[in-house]
Amino acid sequence: MPLIFYDLVAKTGCSSPFFSPSTTRIRLALLLKGIAFETREVTLGDLREHWSGVDGPLGVEKATAPFAQREDGSYLMDGRKIIKWLDEAYPDRTCVLVPNLELPYDINSEAYRAAEAEFETFRKTIDLSPFFTLYAPLSVKTFSEKDAAYYTSDERLGAGVWAKVLSADHGSFSFLPLSLFTISRL
Repeated sequence: MPLIFYDLVAKTGCSSPFFSPSTTRIRLALLLKGIAFETREVTLGDLREHWSGVDGPLGVEKATAPFAQREDGSYLMDGRKIIKWLDEAYPDRTCVLVPNLELPYDINSEAYRAAEAEFETFRKTIDLSPFFTLYAPLSVKTFSEKDAAYYTSDERLGAGVWAKVLSADHGSFSFLPLSLFTISRL
């Protein structure tokens, strides 16, 4: 069984492969590694209706993309976990996290652990709200009606957030602060 990469798309069959930054990172990691893989598209609706639930295929309450089905049939969800698994499973191919490591490399090396810590620090400090505020109103137009309703809902974003996104002054790049969003809902 080949590796299967589940890519989040706005609408099945008509989305760009670069809709989700998180899934784009995994696609690029797989290409860097030179690993053969199949791509299967999933929408927000698919994640909620088919993949979520502790009794669902992923065994988690809330499924997120990216996720992958490994060659042994097991699933792995979360971009950072997928990248670490790729680096651990294929140490004879270019390291995703530290591309200049000599092959074969050890993910327990000081260089690898330092890169993980640096990435984690960067991830915690970057403010993605300008991108969300700018691109979400454009992206949502490509969703199914049901997925668009969920994507813009107070349930997902918090009370009144979508209205504030729509009222943001994109001409002056006056964006909403990330603190307005509840991270667990994004």
